[in-house]
Amino acid sequence: MKKQRDLNIESASKIMFLLSSVRGECSDMAAKRRLRASEEKLAVAAPSDSAEIAYIDEELIKRLTEFTAIAEKGVLTERYLDRIEELLARRRTL
Repeated sequence: MKKQRDLNIESASKIMFLLSSVRGECSDMAAKRRLRASEEKLAVAAPSDSAEIAYIDEELIKRLTEFTAIAEKGVLTERYLDRIEELLARRRTL
């Protein structure tokens, strides 16, 4: 289980980096605030041993890497932010 916890911690670090990067590239102040709030919630979340987190993290990473391109087009930004927040909430409960 310790190995899974270490993997989850590494993945959380990567997601924190992506949240910060996306926030830095984003021009919408409301989106920046939501991304910062998500980053703060992830920062204080307790580490978990759950293997399910890998699937959540995979989708989070995908959404965060696509976010800048989506935001530039002005399409689905709110839905992306909603989904990111939902996934992070699920991640924190595992």
